[in-house]
Amino acid sequence: FPIQFFVITSGSMSPYINTGEMVITLKKSDYKINDVITFLENESYFITHRIIRKEKNGFVTKGDFNNIEDKSLVQISQIKGKVIFHSKILAIVFKYRIIINIMLIIILIIHKKEVKWGKIKEKYLI
Repeated sequence: FPIQFFVITSGSMSPYINTGEMVITLKKSDYKINDVITFLENESYFITHRIIRKEKNGFVTKGDFNNIEDKSLVQISQIKGKVIFHSKILAIVFKYRIIINIMLIIILIIHKKEVKWGKIKEKYLI
């Protein structure tokens, strides 16, 4: 998919992106120095870091809060996309979406019963 969502689990990009925020990435055909990207590392986990240098064989990345650059070059095939938006509120909504959905269902059921009760009341009590 060209757009993907990730939740940040470390402080390596602080203060630009904080732990617990959700990032939205957009897949692009090329990336530039200073782009913040999310990429797959070692086929096992995702990292969101900034491109600090472009080399012949890939990109050099680094977390804003980190003192040293990442050890391995990032290949374009590893990149899931450029961060186009990040938000703590979006992460909270995503995290609690199941609770929110259950609450909405309960509200709809209550509303439906109230409407039904109102029709019965109109028909028999008025």
